[in-house]
Amino acid sequence: MTKKICRAGLLALIAVMFMTCFACLQPVSAAGKADLKKANVKWDLKKNKKIKYKTAWSYIGAKQNTVKMTNYKVKKAKKKGYKQCTFKLTFTRPDIKLTDSQIEKMEDLAIEYNLGEFTSENEPFGGGCYYTVVDYKTGKSLEGKNSKKVKVTRSDWKYSNYVKKVSSSDPDTWIRYAKKTTVNVKIVYPKKYKNLAIGVGGYTAAPELFTKSFAGGAYSGFKTLNLSSYWKGKKAFSKETRLYSKKDKSYAHFMRVK
Repeated sequence: MTKKICRAGLLALIAVMFMTCFACLQPVSAAGKADLKKANVKWDLKKNKKIKYKTAWSYIGAKQNTVKMTNYKVKKAKKKGYKQCTFKLTFTRPDIKLTDSQIEKMEDLAIEYNLGEFTSENEPFGGGCYYTVVDYKTGKSLEGKNSKKVKVTRSDWKYSNYVKKVSSSDPDTWIRYAKKTTVNVKIVYPKKYKNLAIGVGGYTAAPELFTKSFAGGAYSGFKTLNLSSYWKGKKAFSKETRLYSKKDKSYAHFMRVK
């Protein structure tokens, strides 16, 4: 009788061990995966490292730009129980070649956008760049009001090294854009918060003009990249494919703040 009980106990123990090992071999549910792990981005953003990234231009497609993070520091913040991260970003656009037709179309975009001068300070014809401060797990922007008690402030964007492109067939048709764009960023966050991430990159789509028909004629308008849902923290980064490409990792580059 004792032997039967021992044998039954041994079989039960083996069964439990088998089920435990089997459970360990099962893949982790995708539901628990951090949002930024779902996005097709590169994790190569580092201080003092120049990174190449792609961004879309109106009428000419994607071009390769560069960005460099400098003056990166993490230290104790003035507020008790908080840390602060500061850095400077320098984005550089290339000197691109444009046809007369492309210059004319880009000028039309700038005019529709109602800029006094045809600069790309608001990227009316693409070539844009961005930085973003994100919660690693949720993928939500932390630049607005958020539950993580993270506060992000920045300097004004500065534009320099302007390039002017003039149509060879019409000297009054031209655009200009800044080859260099800089911004300084400061992040204050609870020292126990471990999901802080910083991203930089370019857009997968560019602004464009559109024409709509109506009874008796047609009118033109300006189609912008409305990303307000993301910047307000209502939309996860992995859901916003204008900030990264599902096929090309070179559009967005990230790092985690330790």
